[in-house]
Amino acid sequence: MKRYFSILMIFMAVFAVGMPAFAQDDAKEQKKKEKAEKKLWKQKAKTYAKSPLTLRDDLDAVNKQLKDCNAKNKDLQARVSAQGRSIDSLQTLLNAKTAELASLKTNYDKLQAAYEAQKNVTEKNIQPGLIYHVQVGAYVHFDMNQHLINTDKSFEGENRDGMNKYMMGSFKDLANAEAFRDDIRKLGIKDAWVVPYIDGTRVSNEEAEKYTGGSGNNTPPPATGKDAVKGTQPPSGKNAVKGK
Repeated sequence: MKRYFSILMIFMAVFAVGMPAFAQDDAKEQKKKEKAEKKLWKQKAKTYAKSPLTLRDDLDAVNKQLKDCNAKNKDLQARVSAQGRSIDSLQTLLNAKTAELASLKTNYDKLQAAYEAQKNVTEKNIQPGLIYHVQVGAYVHFDMNQHLINTDKSFEGENRDGMNKYMMGSFKDLANAEAFRDDIRKLGIKDAWVVPYIDGTRVSNEEAEKYTGGSGNNTPPPATGKDAVKGTQPPSGKNAVKGK
């Protein structure tokens, strides 16, 4: 351990002695360069003193070099500006293409949704477009869907909002559906009212009016009784079946 310490101390001593020597060498080298440069300028001064036009020529050459540098600098600045304008133009084009792509994507999504809707209509044998049915009853406990498996589309049933709902008729015109509803009510089914469907999906009256661009109104009477569910009309009269 003492041996390693001794070697380290010797190394540090040599380094401490050598540093001033290195510094002196640098100083000498600097003085040597300054002396050579001073000698060079003395020679140039003598030349200019003997021939003043040489100084003029040297100054002209320096000015020409400076002028050439300025011209190159302006040319480079013009190229940079042109590149900047080109980048802006490409960015504008890219933005336009991006907007066009977004528009195409939106149209594709609409077409895809229309295709899926048409596919659903075809596979389930649903009447396409806006169709009006007349709902004749909405029941919580009464269920006769088992009898509708082999029937045609003139009488249908569905489970919606926790109730079994039954519809009659299939009309493309709201006035015809409302006339049929009025006749059904004359038969004693007072709860009958018109319900719209678009591509087999039940929609609100507002959505149906928006679909056709019309202004008809088909608001069902308010629900009452223990079987009432918000947005539906409960059965009443002799056609009502109470829950078991």
